[in-house]
Amino acid sequence: MFFTEEIPLAFTTKPLKDESLVSFILRLTQLNHLKNPTQLLKYFTGSTTKPPTVKHIIRIAELTCCSTSEISQLFGFEWSTNELGLARKINNEYITKPYFISSRYLAYCPKCIEEENYLRSYWEFTFLKACPTHKIYLIDKCPLCHRALTWRRPGVDICTCGGILNTAETSTADDFSLFISSIIVQHVTQNRGITIPNTLPIDITNKLLQLNLDSLFKTLWLFGHTLSYKFKRHKKNNRPCKVINTTEILNKAHSLLSNWPDSFFNSLEYFSEELSKTKSSPLLLQMFGPIHRYITEDMDSNEFLFIQLAYERHIRRTWKLLDKQIPSSISRQLDLPFKDIQ
Repeated sequence: MFFTEEIPLAFTTKPLKDESLVSFILRLTQLNHLKNPTQLLKYFTGSTTKPPTVKHIIRIAELTCCSTSEISQLFGFEWSTNELGLARKINNEYITKPYFISSRYLAYCPKCIEEENYLRSYWEFTFLKACPTHKIYLIDKCPLCHRALTWRRPGVDICTCGGILNTAETSTADDFSLFISSIIVQHVTQNRGITIPNTLPIDITNKLLQLNLDSLFKTLWLFGHTLSYKFKRHKKNNRPCKVINTTEILNKAHSLLSNWPDSFFNSLEYFSEELSKTKSSPLLLQMFGPIHRYITEDMDSNEFLFIQLAYERHIRRTWKLLDKQIPSSISRQLDLPFKDIQ
């Protein structure tokens, strides 16, 4: 028990293994019978809207009677500057894109919080859509009011409307979502147990298993977002709409990978036909635009070689169909070896 004139904390608790920062604050809120975490945030950070950062670790530790190391473990997703620019680090792995982590996406597994009432940190990853333990999809809405969950609630398993979150109905997750989610959980927890899908070629499965987290996310983003267009035109500028829903991204990535590389070639061809061309741009940017930039700028390491070579093969075929020789300028634009590929 802990009393202070500064903050209404009658009871404190310790962070749990693999717990998220939001979860720890919500457990403190629930333990002390507060309406929501707003008052706690005010004393932790001086603001009722801004989340705590690493600079608040000492203060939170003092106010909760925890050690700084115990509180520090909650900040696995803290932004830091390194040779890659602005990135987050988890278990010594850098996550380079902010959209790979959904801080506002408070998804949860009802069965997990029924067994142990806390939010797992890895549930905040954008592409983690399923629970590998219970083989079900995560849920991000209240089972009672059906609204998207917010951190401004009385506790981990209670919605602002009073709905009990662990009573939500669940549905069995597809193999690919379980595969991706189990890879993420393994990287974070170091626990073995990958759910291997039977819909992917074994060589592609092995290539995905060899990627680090950031590279896995970039691969899914390329196939499911950058390469994917719903060719339904915007009314204002007549440009195609990109796929932004995470489930759609995973479905599209799964479709491409399950029939690799033919589906990739077909998508590249369709993309280049539909993409609005800017005549003043270099030729490859006219044809592939964001795909070319993403592959050459964000996927230039050797672990992406199978994607780079497939992209290169498509360019070779395209130039052959156009009855053109591959100009040296294209090689310089692509900055790939252009090896002979059968």
